[in-house]
Amino acid sequence: MDGCKNQYTTQGGRITIERTERLGRYTLVQTADCFPLGGDTLALGDFATLRRGWRVCDLGCGSGALSIRAALTWPETKVTGMDYWGAVYNYSKALCEKNAASEGVASRCVFRH
Repeated sequence: MDGCKNQYTTQGGRITIERTERLGRYTLVQTADCFPLGGDTLALGDFATLRRGWRVCDLGCGSGALSIRAALTWPETKVTGMDYWGAVYNYSKALCEKNAASEGVASRCVFRH
């Protein structure tokens, strides 16, 4: 981890803490009260092999880290991240979309519930 910062926002009286981490060349935003992802998630992406035109489905995508990594690694690939995003996990479709946009791959990453 190269560094991390916390950002506090309020919405409807509820305080949300977002934790932003720099993992090498990647930036990952996750809520502070969830299980933090790190280098192991990025290492997992090294095991995948894709061919031109293949599509990727990341089941249980959480914050979208592995989906986004796939889109960054294989620029011609379209990625669909799927998750339940129950309230207890503090991840959401909006958080995944925010992460994908911050890495410039929002047009190739779709997140579904």
